[in-house]
Amino acid sequence: FGVHRATRALYLGQCKGIEDAVQWMLEHENDEDVDQPLLVPKGQVKEKLSEEEARKKAEEMVRQAKLKREEEEKKNEAERERTRIKMGKEILAAQKLEEEAARKRLLEERQREKREEEAAREKVRKQIEETRKEWRIKRGLPPEETEEEKAAKREAEEKKRREEEAKRKQLGQSKPFIKPVSKIEKLRAMLVESKKTLAEDQFKSFCKTVFAYCGNIIKHPAEEKYRKIKLLNAAFQQRVASVPCGFQLLELLGFEKDSSGDYLILEQKNVDAPLLHSAGEELHSALNNPFFGVL
Repeated sequence: FGVHRATRALYLGQCKGIEDAVQWMLEHENDEDVDQPLLVPKGQVKEKLSEEEARKKAEEMVRQAKLKREEEEKKNEAERERTRIKMGKEILAAQKLEEEAARKRLLEERQREKREEEAAREKVRKQIEETRKEWRIKRGLPPEETEEEKAAKREAEEKKRREEEAKRKQLGQSKPFIKPVSKIEKLRAMLVESKKTLAEDQFKSFCKTVFAYCGNIIKHPAEEKYRKIKLLNAAFQQRVASVPCGFQLLELLGFEKDSSGDYLILEQKNVDAPLLHSAGEELHSALNNPFFGVL
């Protein structure tokens, strides 16, 4: 093959070897200018680089590629951070909306329960009033109480007040008996919840046991054996510890674990007679009042 044809094959065919060049020349052997000198603009002629120049150029290309990757990574990281912040704000907003909806549902539920409770109270009151009237009519009495009966009831209430005052003086209390309202409300709430969730026999056994604790401490406040409960006692485990609110209720009454951790003890200085009296009343009501937790 001629020099001009070979030159064209190498330049125009961008051949990498002899086989590629021969193949190009065979494919273009009928071209009119295949044997004409190849004229190439001077600016397109690439000068061959020395080994050192090629190495430096390669290093520069690597450096430029690395910088480009780093720049792209920074942009991607910034975009990810913006996305993360946006998603965080959206999640917080959704959580706030959910919390607000939950508070609204809880408020509506409480209002509904309150209305139902008030309706149940009113229904029971009417039933009690009707039963009382029927009872009086069956015995030949007028449906409503007479003045004499009202006076007798007032006298009975006065008698009860005097008895409570005498009992208070006997216990050495200088102030009128005042129920510790907040603690009694908590205790009553525990009893109401327990009555709803426990079997009747288990609930009654629990109430009777705690009622006995309160009564014994009121009668014998100075005797430690009535103010001390062994945690591993089988009866205590079965009747009190097995109830979800058992320990919490005793702590409300003033019981604490001793240093050994084996006993619950109510220190004599912490005995709260009014609280124990009120707790006894609530426990007695829970045991004997069929409407306990309804009214």
